[in-house]
Amino acid sequence: MENVFKRLQEFNGYDGYKESFEMNYLCIYESIPLREQVELANNLVDEILNMYKSESNEIYLLEDSNSKSLICYFEIFMKKINTLVKEMIIDEKWLYKLTKELIYKSKKVEYVKLGLVLSEKYLNVENLREVVDTFSKSGEYVFYLSNTIKKLEFYNTYLFNLSKKATGSIKVFAIVNMENLDSKINSYLIEDGYKDTKYERLLMNYIISIVDLNEYLEKRDLDKEKINNLARLICNYLLSVEFKYIGNKLELVNRFLPTVVNYGTNFESLYSIFLIAINVLKDENIECNKIEFEKEINGILLSEKWKNIYFEALRDASGKTEDIIKMSEIYDVNLSFDDLLPYLNRDIRDFEVYWYISKKGTTSSRLKLLNFFEETFKIDDLIGKMKDIEKDKLTQEYYDDMLFFIVLKGSKSLYPEGKNISLKGIFGNINEVRKESINILKRYREKLSLEELKIVKEAYEKEKNVILKDELRRVLYESNNLKKEFVNIEKIKVDEHGKDIYLTSIAVAGSRFRNREYLEKELEKSKIYYLTREKDNLYDEKAIKIVGETGYVIGYVPRKENYILSNLLDGGKLLYCRVTEYNLYEDCIYANVYLSYKDVIETVENSLKMVLDKSRIKLIN
Repeated sequence: MENVFKRLQEFNGYDGYKESFEMNYLCIYESIPLREQVELANNLVDEILNMYKSESNEIYLLEDSNSKSLICYFEIFMKKINTLVKEMIIDEKWLYKLTKELIYKSKKVEYVKLGLVLSEKYLNVENLREVVDTFSKSGEYVFYLSNTIKKLEFYNTYLFNLSKKATGSIKVFAIVNMENLDSKINSYLIEDGYKDTKYERLLMNYIISIVDLNEYLEKRDLDKEKINNLARLICNYLLSVEFKYIGNKLELVNRFLPTVVNYGTNFESLYSIFLIAINVLKDENIECNKIEFEKEINGILLSEKWKNIYFEALRDASGKTEDIIKMSEIYDVNLSFDDLLPYLNRDIRDFEVYWYISKKGTTSSRLKLLNFFEETFKIDDLIGKMKDIEKDKLTQEYYDDMLFFIVLKGSKSLYPEGKNISLKGIFGNINEVRKESINILKRYREKLSLEELKIVKEAYEKEKNVILKDELRRVLYESNNLKKEFVNIEKIKVDEHGKDIYLTSIAVAGSRFRNREYLEKELEKSKIYYLTREKDNLYDEKAIKIVGETGYVIGYVPRKENYILSNLLDGGKLLYCRVTEYNLYEDCIYANVYLSYKDVIETVENSLKMVLDKSRIKLIN
């Protein structure tokens, strides 16, 4: 077996895309506890001491496959080794010899890494450049050179050149360890330093946190392309880091913002203006006239220039979908399936498009999304396995199944398309797909043919999940021809007011006895629900109905909650509620109850009138 040094020396190029624990540990994962680092360092030092005293060639800690990697504790280890040398407990010359042997002759990876750590202090100068050149070719070894490389003359220039040649974790190593010493490096970092097929986002965030924005923005050769590029980095940074932790926020607001407003020409520039603005408005530590600032920013965003840039980006599928969707609120645009189709053409699995259309899309858009999904994906691959697997256990393997679930959610009010896709979905690979399909079939229970009920029965017989099996039983044997009750709402209608008074929160009672199709339609359409007394109720003399905007009764105020509320209604007060959450699969509807502010005003007016009337009586007397 060839030793590691020789193999790497003969290797041409840079291997920065190989999965590297060192890269993940230092730049992505959190570090292990300090106590554990000290313990591991002590154990390795003890083995080095035993090796020194017994002239053994084995380091058992490094042989243990379950042991933590040296990258986790090498700094503490080196401090302890240096102390032993200063106290003359270990001979420095012996360490020089050991370091050279570990680096040049070892066939074992962990031994080589130990040699590279020791090279920080115990490698001859004449070997330094050769070792750095060789091991900087590999993302697995380069991070052990972080201190050693600084012994090179012009080490910062070395790292600068390495970052331009290398890719992946090696490029990350070079940039993270490089000092931003001059305008040349500063410009390189902003314009090219972040470019990498694997770690681009990580590099963007790091670079924006260390560069000198003021210096860059003063460059004479600054053009629209460079401003747009800088805006992209800043967008990524602002989406990844909380604004209150950003050190150069004043530069962003005072220098970059005016520049990008004047010279930016693409969607990233537009989005950077938006992100800076909303963060300034939310940051309590920034002192400015925020009302004027918001007014000025709105004027900028709604100008013809930036509106055109937004709609051009939408047509060209520029920018991230989630950002385009967020900005649609600024321009008061209800995005349709056709608007977002270019993003699906770019990525047929664009989660944001599916989620947005299913939740906020029109009937036409949701139907087009369903058709697109059926034409693009093989439904047969998404059904048949019927695994009993809940959503918190799902992995990337089930990504398409989750898209199927979202499409189903958006199709529940589509008839007959929603029913037809659900008859396939009840055989879905994951529980969420089958659960949503059952929900839709409950809605259309009375419209299922005998052949379709046979399909439901087949799914019932194959279903392994006990809860889902029971829900399929309800589809088969429980009629949906339940209560369809409407009342006249003219006398109980309420206009909402910002000063309406919150009274209590309730769980709506009796909804499971309502017709499922009508109930779902009401919950989808109504924004507020009116409360009205049902005085002839045989079971509860304080009964209060909850009525939607179409007049459909969705249920009752629970008996334990209705005593005070019924007294208010009997006293002529106007009450209403807003549904905060519902899950018809579990027969749950939650709502907040409010007293109309109109009643408060009328009560005050009546009280004042009574006082004035009494005053007049006294004057007459």
